[in-house]
Amino acid sequence: MTEPSPFDSPQAFVKEPESKQWWKLTVTEVLVIIFIIAVLLGLLLPPITSQPRINSRIDQSMNQMNNIGYALQSYHDTYDCLPPAVVTDADGQPLYSWRVLILPFIEQKNLYDQFDLSQPWDSKTNGPLAEQVPYPLESPFLGPSAQLGVTTYLAVVDPAEQRTLMLAHKGGILDEVPCLLGEASLVVEHVGRPVIWTKPEDISPFELIAQPPIDQNGDSKCPVLLGDGSVRVLDAKNQSQFRNELLCEEVAAAEDPGKR
Repeated sequence: MTEPSPFDSPQAFVKEPESKQWWKLTVTEVLVIIFIIAVLLGLLLPPITSQPRINSRIDQSMNQMNNIGYALQSYHDTYDCLPPAVVTDADGQPLYSWRVLILPFIEQKNLYDQFDLSQPWDSKTNGPLAEQVPYPLESPFLGPSAQLGVTTYLAVVDPAEQRTLMLAHKGGILDEVPCLLGEASLVVEHVGRPVIWTKPEDISPFELIAQPPIDQNGDSKCPVLLGDGSVRVLDAKNQSQFRNELLCEEVAAAEDPGKR
């Protein structure tokens, strides 16, 4: 090995520091790059309320509608009539909803047996039971925080003229309705109108007629249970047809009180 000259400057033999290679990143730099990539991907990916997810919720709602339709038909087969929309006491005061009466037909007999059927829905005995929403009455469009005690499945009820399949205070007989069962609405899911499921509260056909197309969390589609047990999805394109199926007679006469 060649010895350095003792007369040369010592600085001539000091090694220069190696230059930092660009691909050798620190942990902090790696994390920053990952964060930037994640932000960019978040901007490029479609929103979580994509059409496939909405369609999945509609499919689930239709399945639950089928369960409700089966329960109503089973009730009708057992008692020769549909349940009344509102159960009343001897003085005509409202007690609870038809949704309580179908519990034995949706595999909820144990819950049904806990109700005191002589008391209203919000009594000391029945009130706490509202927190136990049966699965067929849970809305796939509502989050868990909004789900406690409520349902979005409403019967279509004309309390005055009784021109709907579900009647306000007595059980309707399907064989006696003056229209085709497959052309008359029985129950709708209305996300914009959540109600306590045990409370005797539904929606009239006139409320539905007066409203714009139903918006289910960004998509104008509405599952509807018809009198023959079939379930149809109605949207803005066939909303007018939906209006013609709300009553067991011409809607034009219903919209004009002078024609009644």
